[in-house]
Amino acid sequence: MGDFDRQANLRELLDELRVELSGYMTYRLRLFKLDAFEKGGIALSYLVYGLIVFILFLIILFFLLFGIAFLIGDIMGNNSVGFGILFLASALVLIIVVAMKKRIRRAVLMKAISLMRKIDSNEEE
Repeated sequence: MGDFDRQANLRELLDELRVELSGYMTYRLRLFKLDAFEKGGIALSYLVYGLIVFILFLIILFFLLFGIAFLIGDIMGNNSVGFGILFLASALVLIIVVAMKKRIRRAVLMKAISLMRKIDSNEEE
């Protein structure tokens, strides 16, 4: 009988351990999900903020370029010439950006990685 009691106690202990472990894993999974949601939210907030700044920058650049085109047009005596010169300058910048695609992509990737590390280090504090 003593051996049977020890086996029964061992089974009860293992069942309790299984229930405890299952609960622990459930809580760890929930914690992981919450952590992922928090990191995703922080990254999304940086992304939205960057997008807003970028859009405002584009609007300012648009008006600035129009002003420069009209200024060049006044200097040359014809607005079409001013817009043509500005178009050529913009096309040159576009060609340079396309030629430097790998460098730009690498720089953006490194910035994103450093941002995620910064988010991760802020959470550990």
